[in-house]
Amino acid sequence: MNDKKFCLIWNDALKSADRDAFISEWSLSSMWGDQDDDGIAKTAAEIGNIWDVAHMSVRNLCSRVGIGQSELSRRFCIPLRTVQNWCGGQNPCPPYVVLMMARLLGML
Repeated sequence: MNDKKFCLIWNDALKSADRDAFISEWSLSSMWGDQDDDGIAKTAAEIGNIWDVAHMSVRNLCSRVGIGQSELSRRFCIPLRTVQNWCGGQNPCPPYVVLMMARLLGML
């Protein structure tokens, strides 16, 4: 998937509340050309992962990768208090920061 397609899908994922409808719409899109069933399944899994990360909290991101708040803070030079506020729900983490961290942590 090229960056242009990824950005379209990511931005749409942020707006979409229905995961299944989102995956169905994007995985069956004509933008992928002709795909066999295996190709559609692979595309659907990739798109589902994008939706999951777009709707993931920082707390869930840490859990999924297996790192603590202190480690996340150290890896990305983000003040620990900021990470704690994101994980505790006091402040929302901007979606572009979640995207950056997920990509650098190998989730996308």
